[in-house]
Amino acid sequence: MPEWLEFHDSTLTAVTVVGRDLELTLEGYVHRWVEEDGAWKGEGWARPILIRVVEATVLPTMEGLPLLLDGGWLRTEAGRVSFPQIPAALTGPVELYLDSGEVAPSARSDSALPRAEGDVFFRVRGSGLTIRPVGEGRFIEQLPADMRPDGLEATGREAP
Repeated sequence: MPEWLEFHDSTLTAVTVVGRDLELTLEGYVHRWVEEDGAWKGEGWARPILIRVVEATVLPTMEGLPLLLDGGWLRTEAGRVSFPQIPAALTGPVELYLDSGEVAPSARSDSALPRAEGDVFFRVRGSGLTIRPVGEGRFIEQLPADMRPDGLEATGREAP
């Protein structure tokens, strides 16, 4: 089933330099969507995600991990997306922005995760990017149809 990464309610758990690249490990909040009988049905899953930014430039350094994210986006030559479909392999200029501010507790955040006081952000630019799941997921919740990512059209099949 196709999946989309939602940065909001994901947790950034590690940032690792690998040569000239940067790897970000997340406990990602992942959407799964399918259209059944003309209605979209969605599920929210927790899933380990690895993001690798090729030839990375970081502005600034993130400290205090793990960190519950309040939002983020990915920008490519094609535009900006808040819900990238995964897995993804992108070439060309990319920019990844993640932020964590004071966030309300969610269905996933009842543990003692650190929360940033004020707005903390992490921005990385590079010449390419991959996003891939690196482990099995864990079901969290059913999602209402109004939470589906933009661009999903009524097709009579799984979301593209």
